Amino acid sequence: MSKIITDQRNLEMKYEELVKHRVELKALGDKTAYKENQQKIKDVSLALRESTKMLCRNLKENPNVSGTLLKIQEER
Repeated sequence: MSKIITDQRNLEMKYEELVKHRVELKALGDKTAYKENQQKIKDVSLALRESTKMLCRNLKENPNVSGTLLKIQEER
């Protein structure tokens, strides 16, 4: 469970970085780098979606809410 949460957090941070970088690239007008960044955003977004599905599935299978919340708080 903690590995899934860690992976989820890493994907979220990577997505955030790519979106920030997209704004910079758009201002520069570098179309090639912008398109590459857009593809990376799509890839990370897909991975993030799959990770979220897996996290939800595991939370449904292990409904120990108080224990899960404690683990999440400890991980963060």
